[in-house]
Amino acid sequence: MNTLQLQKFSTFLCKNNYKVHTIELYSKSLIEFKPTPQDSISQLYKEILEFEKRNKADLSKALFNNLRAALRLYFLMETGMTFKTYKSSLVLPNDNFQNNLLKRFYQYSIEFKKISKNTVISECHHIREFLDIYPVNSNDDLSSISVYDIRNYVSNHMRTLKPSTKGRYITSIRNFFRYLEYENITIDKAIIGLPLTIANWNNKIPTVLSEDEESRLRNFYESNDTHDVRNKLIILLQLDLGLRSSEIPKLQLNNIHWSTGSILVSDTKTNHNREIPMTTEIGSLLENYVMYFRGKTSNCSLFLSLNPRKKNQSIDTEDVRRVVRHAMKKEKIVGYWKGTHALRRTAASKLYNYKVGLKVTADILGHESLDSTVHYVKVDFETMKSITTPWPGGDLNA
Repeated sequence: MNTLQLQKFSTFLCKNNYKVHTIELYSKSLIEFKPTPQDSISQLYKEILEFEKRNKADLSKALFNNLRAALRLYFLMETGMTFKTYKSSLVLPNDNFQNNLLKRFYQYSIEFKKISKNTVISECHHIREFLDIYPVNSNDDLSSISVYDIRNYVSNHMRTLKPSTKGRYITSIRNFFRYLEYENITIDKAIIGLPLTIANWNNKIPTVLSEDEESRLRNFYESNDTHDVRNKLIILLQLDLGLRSSEIPKLQLNNIHWSTGSILVSDTKTNHNREIPMTTEIGSLLENYVMYFRGKTSNCSLFLSLNPRKKNQSIDTEDVRRVVRHAMKKEKIVGYWKGTHALRRTAASKLYNYKVGLKVTADILGHESLDSTVHYVKVDFETMKSITTPWPGGDLNA
């Protein structure tokens, strides 16, 4: 398994609250696993079984159990379903109408809608849970599901979930029924118009850093060494420009457009790129970092690991989160979810309060739309330039 695949797997485990030791153990188990790039769930299933068979005799029971657990988690990450669920579906008659339907929805979302793989996997999870309560074996079964069934599902089976979580489930179900409509399957059109619980977010003031907390976080990494120069940039890219923690490791040297004073960001959630103007502070720090601290290497990633065991390797999402958590812990910034999203929310709040409007704020942050349901619209670059202090840099020969 290559480095990018292992990083993605580690991030998936981290998001699902696995401990660092377990993540390292499972990642190490998968180093020799070489999955074939493909969209076929059945092919991945076969490759996992074959890999287990080849390694069982050579590993102790404990090591084999680790390998087995890691492979099943990898399968879950890639397909959105548990290994056990897929295995059970293989013995169902008619090749399991429900599973085939979800496969088609998955491919439609990835290939036609251009939605990120992680988002589609999450939606498939939500839809599968719904279909466990309202199983379907034909198009007629799908047509018989009414808006009242959805309301009943939300009322009776999601009572303990937070409003925001309910909103994500409802969004997934609405997207699924839109797909059915695309396939010319008759549906109850009232389902498409269901209000999102997530809309309640608009009535809730988001949790952002206070001015004092933001200042302390901004100035935490102040030493003139590689460690602090790099980490300060990681903080500011989130705090001022609202980058996601998963977008920072993907930044390449050629993503920094020195002549225009902008950064090209590869959006990890919507699979679209966006160009964002740099502030004066970020531009100057980047210039200083690239010329004097980063070092020369064949790796074109902007930010490199400072761990001796990962010399000249790119940082990953967990490295970004670790930089933020460490600063928050030392500065005793409490009362928030201890992570990078507090910085992104703060950036969003600042941008909105600059009176650029909700639309431009959403563009800058890389949201597909105000309600995250329509296609992404490019950043209004000129508008953002007017509300940031532009970086007055020229071309760098570095």
